[in-house]
Amino acid sequence: MAEHSFGTSCAPKFGRWLRANAAKLFGMDLPIVSMDESGNTGQNLLDPDQPVFALASISLTDEEARQIVGQSAEELHFAKMRKSRVGRQRVLDVLGALDPERAKVVPIHKRFMVTAKIVDQLVEPQARAVGHDGIADGSMLALANLWHLTSGTFCGEDKFERLLRAFVDCVRLRELEAADEFYAAVEDMVRSDPGTDLELLMYSERQMAVILAEDRQQILEPGLATVQSLIYEWAPELPGGFRVRHDNRPSAQGWVEYIRPYFDQSKPTETFTFARGRQITLPLPVEDFELRASHEHPAIQIADILASATTQTLKSRALGTEPDKFAVELEQAGLFGFVVDQVWPDPSIFDRAPVPGAPGEFDRMVNWL
Repeated sequence: MAEHSFGTSCAPKFGRWLRANAAKLFGMDLPIVSMDESGNTGQNLLDPDQPVFALASISLTDEEARQIVGQSAEELHFAKMRKSRVGRQRVLDVLGALDPERAKVVPIHKRFMVTAKIVDQLVEPQARAVGHDGIADGSMLALANLWHLTSGTFCGEDKFERLLRAFVDCVRLRELEAADEFYAAVEDMVRSDPGTDLELLMYSERQMAVILAEDRQQILEPGLATVQSLIYEWAPELPGGFRVRHDNRPSAQGWVEYIRPYFDQSKPTETFTFARGRQITLPLPVEDFELRASHEHPAIQIADILASATTQTLKSRALGTEPDKFAVELEQAGLFGFVVDQVWPDPSIFDRAPVPGAPGEFDRMVNWL
């Protein structure tokens, strides 16, 4: 009986532990987590043709990746493969060969991300100033969902779209004219629905002044949010350390240096607990973050396929339209089993009590950095 238990439960766990710590135990090369993205439209987060961004990550050696993609010298690109029946089948074959424990993807609903950033930048500081930690108790996330899911209905979709675009312009342009347009949009929505709590935004002039004074364009970069999320997910599984290899895209170059302080091994180890029980331990065990050409690394090509398959499948959900046949096939192939986190509107958030985190954790993390 003991032998049977070990064979069915302990052995896989030991295998994962051995893979995570092999570099330290035997002097082996560190594991490499390869990443690539799909749906990046820069700071144009409201592009109706590409409403979803996704970053995928793969923990495979080059040899393991070649066994999946084959020995062909031709680089695999989802955008090309999806155009033919043979190519679409190959996408499904690649996804079918992946172990969900060694592949992770994080999608972002870009329009919802803008709503969440409005709450994060203009409302959360107001709450914190009066002693309310809306990050810890989940109330800021609930407010972002409320505004995203209902504002168009009660105030008009065109008015809500104007508000979102005006906020993006405030962050990008940092001009008073953009701020004037934003508050005009807020007033227009409040007139349409006098009972809306969007009126909270009318008291955010101090927070808006900070946005205009500082360069905060990184808050509009979905790649930054997703790469942090994925590294948080990999860190407990590869505590012995790992390297990150991302496709060499201009979009990635801008935020690599931003996240390096999270890897500073000279700082003391601390664990932070956030809403929904998520724990993050810093410094993260990342030894290196490098940008490499995808044609040289098949694991990056697999990450491209996973990221692009995710945006392909979720596009119809973001737009509220019927999915195409290939999107249905991708979902049926188990694509969502690779999703480990998401920035996505969630109507069910109103049906359950939030699981709060420890108060003050966000500020404590900022101080650590």
